[in-house]
Amino acid sequence: MSGVPWGDGVRAVGGPGPTAVELRDLDAAAAALGAAARALRACAADLRAAARVVDRLDAVLVPAPVAYPFDAARAEALARAAWAAAARADDLVRRLRRVVELYVEAESWVARTVREVVALQAHVVGEVPLVWPLVAPLAPVVVAAAAAGDPRALAGRQVPSSLVGPVAGFLRGALPGTRVPSGRPLGPLAQELVGGDPAPTALVPRSDPPGLPAPRSAADVLRNVSASYPAAHGGAPGTPPSTISVQRLTHPDGSHGWVVEIPGTQSAGFGGDVATDMTTNARLVAGLPDDMSSGVLHALRDAGVPPDEPVLLAGHSQGGMVAVAAAALAVGSYDVRAVLTAGSPDVPRAVPAGVQVRHYRIDEDLVPQTDGRPDAVSRDVVSVRRSIGSANLAHAHGLDQYVRTAELADAQLAGSPALRGFDAALAGVLGPAGTTAETRQFAVTRAPDAVVTDPATGRRRVPRLDPAPGVSPGGSPG
Repeated sequence: MSGVPWGDGVRAVGGPGPTAVELRDLDAAAAALGAAARALRACAADLRAAARVVDRLDAVLVPAPVAYPFDAARAEALARAAWAAAARADDLVRRLRRVVELYVEAESWVARTVREVVALQAHVVGEVPLVWPLVAPLAPVVVAAAAAGDPRALAGRQVPSSLVGPVAGFLRGALPGTRVPSGRPLGPLAQELVGGDPAPTALVPRSDPPGLPAPRSAADVLRNVSASYPAAHGGAPGTPPSTISVQRLTHPDGSHGWVVEIPGTQSAGFGGDVATDMTTNARLVAGLPDDMSSGVLHALRDAGVPPDEPVLLAGHSQGGMVAVAAAALAVGSYDVRAVLTAGSPDVPRAVPAGVQVRHYRIDEDLVPQTDGRPDAVSRDVVSVRRSIGSANLAHAHGLDQYVRTAELADAQLAGSPALRGFDAALAGVLGPAGTTAETRQFAVTRAPDAVVTDPATGRRRVPRLDPAPGVSPGGSPG
């Protein structure tokens, strides 16, 4: 999707074709035209009624004492014009709605089909090692074909995203044994690599959490996400790995909102003590139960979040993926109003309808492209993008860049229809000026000692977190 620039360098975007903002505006225009058509018909009926009244007056007042500027013929002419205008409005409504349908159908069918065909072919190649040397020279053609759904890809912005499907298909085909090819191979590949039950995991409350400030904006929320990282990853000193921050916000009127801040990947390994690792990334991509999403649900429970108070889930990188998955798991248990992600790929789990989602993504950041798909947007899901220039590629995934993106979005996208729903949900959680915050932090760990024994009491405990409190294990991927 092309972007709709409301300011210099920051824009609301989706996948190839018109943006969700544009399609929504067309839909709103169609609704307005429909209302206008109904009003014109009502006006025509009133004019015809007026014409009948004038006819009766003409019959009574003969000869007429004065010349009327408005007679029955004039009223009937205006009524016919109103009916004709209503018919034209109805025709425009039908045309606009068909335009919206065609754009959505064209993007979803053409782009998806091209991506899936290329991934299927890559799987077939992966199963036949003898042909690998023969097809290597065709790699540029594969890149071009994979990018066909998004012309920007060949300009250098989305080539990594376009390669994810073919590479995943090839790797899955190259695994020992024979498999049914999939047009969307990334999830099945991840499931084969890390399938099965999650490892034994524990949630450890921090006894001395810092007092994070009450956030007043999306940028402030992301600053608190940054403070949830360990110092080695740019966060606050003394913060354990895989720490989830839960803030209880008290508004001036005594009501409450809750903000959950989730950091990203902190280990490049699989299955170690640190839960924010590649195992969690792969399980999120596969739509499997993962330690961090379960940890968020347990942190909400242990922090005492009631089911009727508004919650915002926010995360950077893997943390954004966790926020989306946790929002899907929280249905029926917590009132998640909004999800905020920064530099995060999309995941298979779907956020429930009505939950406002904002994804911040930087064009030069390769991490959000690893899902292998265009940005998934809808009426409730909006992606806000910014370019920082190819010279800054090494810094594109940094959380400080996303804090700046959120600040620019607030300054430059003010008034954009795409942002109003999330802004309203965010304000409902954060509250007005004068809101105060109380912070609790919980570390998710697979360390055997912490899993078996509660460090605070020395008592033995349940050896693993349930997949999600009050939710059937695994849930079904969206």
